[in-house]
Amino acid sequence: MDTALASRGVAKSLPEPPSLSIHPLHERLSRRDSNLDKDLMSLGLSSHPRVVLAVEGESEQLHVPKIAAALGYRDAPELVRVLHLGGTTKDLQKVAALAAAPLIAGRKTDKHRDLLKPPTCLMVAVDPEGKFSSDKWEKTRDGILDEIRQVLRAQGAKTTEDELSLLVEIHRWSASCYEFAHFTDEELADALTAIHRTVNGLGRGELICALAALRERARGGHNNVDIKNVWKDWNYQPSKVALAEQLWPVLNRKIDRCRVDDKAAIPEIVSVVERAYRMALHWRDESFVLTAVE
Repeated sequence: MDTALASRGVAKSLPEPPSLSIHPLHERLSRRDSNLDKDLMSLGLSSHPRVVLAVEGESEQLHVPKIAAALGYRDAPELVRVLHLGGTTKDLQKVAALAAAPLIAGRKTDKHRDLLKPPTCLMVAVDPEGKFSSDKWEKTRDGILDEIRQVLRAQGAKTTEDELSLLVEIHRWSASCYEFAHFTDEELADALTAIHRTVNGLGRGELICALAALRERARGGHNNVDIKNVWKDWNYQPSKVALAEQLWPVLNRKIDRCRVDDKAAIPEIVSVVERAYRMALHWRDESFVLTAVE
């Protein structure tokens, strides 16, 4: 605009700013010293998710948004984002470094460091196997936290263990797999019969017994017992997505039952989703700094 006015003799040309240096003429008139992410955070408008909910399988991935909607939470990726792991062998340390490690602003006091974005909690919900088995899951969590420590260290920052621990949560299902933790053998048998043409010639009672035997095997300490084991010899494999779709009304009825019966058991994944959104809503409207540790 200045060039156009100067060429018509209406205004004087602005001086050329010096090269290879920061100068006000390089900026807009509304120049701010603060960072956009930090400004948005201060207004509660940051697009960074407050919780990344990492789930292991397709069933959980399908059910989580349905549960959130059933609980009355709006679809808001800046609150909770769902990450499909596709198995317990995935390396979550790099995910934590990207999603949950705090980004530090330049300003530092004796007691705290400013943040460029709101904190994000990496919340993991998985089968209790592999790196998340009873004797390994705490070591896995420590490894994830150590990756976050390294990201902070690279920024010249360090914080308390209490604050660091808020950034990673691991929820392990009470049974060997998601389906066994949330549905009875009868519910699973009916759902499988609805989506599979033959169920390998098994009657309802036989299928229930097969599922019960598999569940008992897991309780006996056998590793890697999954519902998929029940159909490993069938003429074709049922779709886990189709099974999850068939099971959703069953899970939804359990949610409805909890609304009218205080003694009804809340399904584990419902508790996880509820916690994820409550944490996200709490962190959305808060201003945060990181406690500085030398």
